[in-house]
Amino acid sequence: ALNEGWSQYKTVEDSPKSWPLGGRRRWSPKNYDGRWRGRVSLRNAVAWSVNMAAIRTADAIGMPKIIALARRLGLKGELKPHLATAIGAGGASTLELAAAYGAFATHGRFVAPSPITMVKDRDGNILDQEQPSAVQVVDTDVAKEMGEMLRAVVTSGTGRTASAIPDAHGKTGTTNDDR
Repeated sequence: ALNEGWSQYKTVEDSPKSWPLGGRRRWSPKNYDGRWRGRVSLRNAVAWSVNMAAIRTADAIGMPKIIALARRLGLKGELKPHLATAIGAGGASTLELAAAYGAFATHGRFVAPSPITMVKDRDGNILDQEQPSAVQVVDTDVAKEMGEMLRAVVTSGTGRTASAIPDAHGKTGTTNDDR
């Protein structure tokens, strides 16, 4: 949404809604806590992990744009163009997610994770050293604003338990059956 010119202070509706699945079936997602908040800013939606705000934002932006950005941020797993993908349905490893969020801390540059960054001999001489390349995947202003939103997760949202860590940023979420 930020990439599309939305501000972290733009509000979206957090209320019940259903989408057709085909035939007579409908998808009626809910927030984890079962509450509805009415209009909520994107900033607070991220801070509080508000599923319906994420889904409605994805619906407005369009899943193809969201998936394209996820790919630029290094997510390689299956990401179907369904609204459920906006709240985590799909495949991404923990390492991919950490690297993707890392782009917001590096001014919008994605650096692919590497398991080996340096090789030294027994005397401490460097034999080989990884030279990671950074690719600009989002605008620096977008990365800064997203960083502010991720900071709000820790200062006023669902990640408040990490607030004792200086300059901590985060994103919480849940999975089916708390797994």
